[in-house]
Amino acid sequence: TKLELEAYLKAIFEAFGRLLGGVHEESYAFVHEVPAAAYGYGGKTQEFRFISGRLKAA
Repeated sequence: TKLELEAYLKAIFEAFGRLLGGVHEESYAFVHEVPAAAYGYGGKTQEFRFISGRLKAA
């Protein structure tokens, strides 16, 4: 979600600030959101794993 992405970017900025002793306000982070159907492991996509897990829980 947008709120999760915002929190993640804030955490990245704060962590780099601690690691490097401060970073400029205009330090950019790039997050490439990849659809769950576009990657996976063991021959199964992450989307399949998500849906399969939901069905088992129901």
